[in-house]
Amino acid sequence: MGKLPEDRELQKLFIRGFWDAEGSCPHVEKYLKGERKRKKIPPQIGFHQNGDKTLLEEIRKNLIGAGIKCSELDGPLHRPVNKKPEFRFFIYSVKRVRRFYELIKPEHPEKKMRIMLLLENVNPSDRIL
Repeated sequence: MGKLPEDRELQKLFIRGFWDAEGSCPHVEKYLKGERKRKKIPPQIGFHQNGDKTLLEEIRKNLIGAGIKCSELDGPLHRPVNKKPEFRFFIYSVKRVRRFYELIKPEHPEKKMRIMLLLENVNPSDRIL
């Protein structure tokens, strides 16, 4: 897979669809119920792709260009359940996750609910990076 669309609005829609399908967000509801060993909710969301890292690199560059700082691309990671290596990057901090939420407007119902819970329940000064 290669480049993102040229049009900025189409880029946002593409990134929304990609994150809705391949993105990650902590299960904030489980932290709030005490079902996690760690007590602190990690203020982060992630992008994951098996196989080719090219598309993830494009998405990462696009988000950085929109003012959302992202981690470096991580990988290849080899997981027993996947034959293809995994690549990933993260957006850390409440401020950056909020910017992503406002700009991209995710629609996956569970992930959207988790981001909203994250933004409501994590202290903005809590940071991983």
